[in-house]
Amino acid sequence: MSYTKTLWAAALTASLLFSPAKATITVEEAKEWLTPQLQLKATKLLRIIDEERMTPIVNTPGQGGDYGYSFAGVLPIQQRCLKEIYTRYQQGGRRPAVLDAACGHGNMTWKMIVAGGHVIADELQEPTRLLAKETVKKAIPFLAEGEKLSQVTASCGDDLLHFDTCLAYKRTYDVTWSGNLLHLFTPKDATAYVENLFKITNGGGYAFAVANTPSTYPRLIERFLEEKAAGNPFPGYLVSNKINHRVYNLITRERTGRGVELTGDFPPAPAGMSITDPIPGFYQETSNEHRINDRTVGHETFYDYKSHCAGHYYDKESMTALFEKAGFLKVDVFFMDRFGKRYEGGLNPRNAESGPFAVGIVARKPLAPPPLVEASEPINLSPAHDN
Repeated sequence: MSYTKTLWAAALTASLLFSPAKATITVEEAKEWLTPQLQLKATKLLRIIDEERMTPIVNTPGQGGDYGYSFAGVLPIQQRCLKEIYTRYQQGGRRPAVLDAACGHGNMTWKMIVAGGHVIADELQEPTRLLAKETVKKAIPFLAEGEKLSQVTASCGDDLLHFDTCLAYKRTYDVTWSGNLLHLFTPKDATAYVENLFKITNGGGYAFAVANTPSTYPRLIERFLEEKAAGNPFPGYLVSNKINHRVYNLITRERTGRGVELTGDFPPAPAGMSITDPIPGFYQETSNEHRINDRTVGHETFYDYKSHCAGHYYDKESMTALFEKAGFLKVDVFFMDRFGKRYEGGLNPRNAESGPFAVGIVARKPLAPPPLVEASEPINLSPAHDN
């Protein structure tokens, strides 16, 4: 996943951005979404998956930022998504239409192609999109004889919130994947995005999504639970003060990030407050001092930079409400641990560092009811006679 109008994603601390250990799968699990012809290549597939990197790798010179995070390996919810694509491919005899929203580095895109999907991958940031185009080439050894990559996938670089102009929305889909995306939207944008997702999903089609929970910081969890108890439909839309630890190279003049620390009381965010555009200084602070703790060691200057912006976190109830309000039926919703596996506990400020770190949802669009046909003449419901 990658979706940023700025380099905000780079500013997230690893503990808050859901970044599980690489989720490995077995040969037997891989075969669950490989055609009989491809199952002989399962070991080769696993070798390619094992080479995927967990960490972002598209940096911006001079900024120390990155355009997003992409899951490596196959998370359990991704396994379910791939199996759904495969099942539709086998039962329908054609590649189902699949959307990879904010595809990031393309780590999920190529697997969905292998599973049998015709995949449209949208990625706003050009450096990441170019990398994704290279990543999807991993699917080439697994295409059917005579198939070309251009026949089974296409990419675009449009803003997913521009519903009228985004090229990805010019068709409908059987399966959609929105990984690590919804927490980058304000409540208004998240609502509009899922409503549009419902519109472009075919009847009986599935939507898979993953978003961050208010994990790691006890006060953040407390604030989330307070807002939830007060009836706030988006209890995780909160203001975060941030201390960005940075280093400036006096020779190369490049700035790089060294992590982020969240502080403050995490008050509810004012309506429309940006999630992707940090504001200098702490929230509601009178001091204009943004850069602090300067210290130079050799040719490097270390310093901290204060900023704030809204964060948006979910739990099972708020995620379910978001999709059900749009018209989807909840198939499953669950918390996830650091490995992307189902986490049976709940949000607890006394046990914040153990998770849950993300929430996943599997939702289905109901089949449209058959149209009502008005009879042109009265219908005789009496039993038929042979003579």
